[in-house]
Amino acid sequence: MSYTTEWLYRLKKVRDLLLNAGKVGISATNLIKAIDLHKLKCPQKALQRVFAELKIYECDISRKSPNRQTKYILESKGSLSNLDTLVATDDERTQHIKEIVGLEKLQSLCKQGVIQIHQGLYFIQLEPSASLILQAIEQQQVIVFDYQKLTDQTPIRRVVVPYIIKEVRSEWYLIGAELAKDTEDWGLELGWLKFYNLSKMQNTDSFGSDEFPYIENKEIYATDRFKHCYGAFINEEEGSVEDVILAFAPQFAKHFKQKPFHPTQEILKSELYEFRLKLQLHVGHYGTDVHEYNQTLLQDLASYGRQVKVIAPLHLAEALKNYLHEALNHYV
Repeated sequence: MSYTTEWLYRLKKVRDLLLNAGKVGISATNLIKAIDLHKLKCPQKALQRVFAELKIYECDISRKSPNRQTKYILESKGSLSNLDTLVATDDERTQHIKEIVGLEKLQSLCKQGVIQIHQGLYFIQLEPSASLILQAIEQQQVIVFDYQKLTDQTPIRRVVVPYIIKEVRSEWYLIGAELAKDTEDWGLELGWLKFYNLSKMQNTDSFGSDEFPYIENKEIYATDRFKHCYGAFINEEEGSVEDVILAFAPQFAKHFKQKPFHPTQEILKSELYEFRLKLQLHVGHYGTDVHEYNQTLLQDLASYGRQVKVIAPLHLAEALKNYLHEALNHYV
């Protein structure tokens, strides 16, 4: 049986309400109202399940119907300390996970099933490598794994300094800095941060500083550190954040005013024939030998078809045009 944090509190609260009602008992309606006052929703159909699971903690519940109104009575107090201890321990684990992983939406994640409790123990249901990565981050260890991007023919062995596990568009990523070997010494590859999809990591292992150097980067934990990222893409080079100006068809004005295209969104124009936005994003990596664009950004812009036009930067407009031409060539 697995429990969310909220479910454990509900069990405890129902037991306490029955305990306070004594031999007089309490009706299902009043019990549900009392639970609601504590912001712990419990629909009528879930009440019998609560009673059944309270029996696990030796809390026996009976019912009587004086004046044709059914009331529930706690006949046996059972192992009250067991449930109290479990909830208290659960509180400690909740705080521990918040500190380690930085999960601010813990309750929401519990409801989604990402984080669950099983017999009082937490499981973060990410990928199999997640527990090892979290431990490596805590102990400042470097991790080694095989990683195969869609563009790779075979997996490539990566040596990475792990910093953060982050959720992006319902997928989990490790954010870290890759180490590269220069003759006999290992060092950061230009110091760039990269995103690694946990589902694509295989044969993960961790090593102490005697094997590989762990490079601290406390700046990475700043709350606005990734505000210019779009999807799982970042460019660490100085001056890599660019002004992206997009002109949308006017019917998108209401949509993007309620749900911004990106947190950096600034509305430049909202007129009858055009809706124009400015964003500040990491668009890609550029250089003599490197021309890598943010594929998530290109895919999303392409999905709007003729309803959007890239005004700036011009190289992004050209990249999107090439992206659309390649797609069109499949049908020629």
